[in-house]
Amino acid sequence: KIAAISCQIPVTEILNVENIQITLRQIEYYKDTGLFASKSEIDLLYTKLEEMVSHMENICAAGRKYLPGHKPLLTHAPLKMYVNDFVLGDHSNVAILNGRKMCFINHNVINFLSTQDEEFCNYSYNFMKNIIRKSTQISEVGERERVVFFNMIRQRIDMYKHNEIKTL
Repeated sequence: KIAAISCQIPVTEILNVENIQITLRQIEYYKDTGLFASKSEIDLLYTKLEEMVSHMENICAAGRKYLPGHKPLLTHAPLKMYVNDFVLGDHSNVAILNGRKMCFINHNVINFLSTQDEEFCNYSYNFMKNIIRKSTQISEVGERERVVFFNMIRQRIDMYKHNEIKTL
């Protein structure tokens, strides 16, 4: 239900090829520590990760959010995705609800802080608008850039899948 409702909320996202890195490192950690029950579990996880990346690419091309296995509808919310090679590790969010801005900031990996402080929210919003101006749009337009971006992510997944990369 939450995923279906989220398809009705317009969103703008700023991505970087490094966004996938933490997920890949977590899978590697669990592989290295023997926490998977079988190799087939690991293979399934990589398959699902690749499916997620393909779905992200498809919603970018459509410029609309929709659930995996479905088709985009005009009633689904618009989606704008940008790629920026400069912004790393920032998981901040600015939400605008009934004309009011709210900021959500990642804290200690799984927690977040939120504020409606007008000055802070305006600063964060303007910062994100500036980053977007310096980014490449990959939703609806920018097919070449979109294909290159998602292929780079797939290459990283494949390298981890075949143990071609080791991290500490």
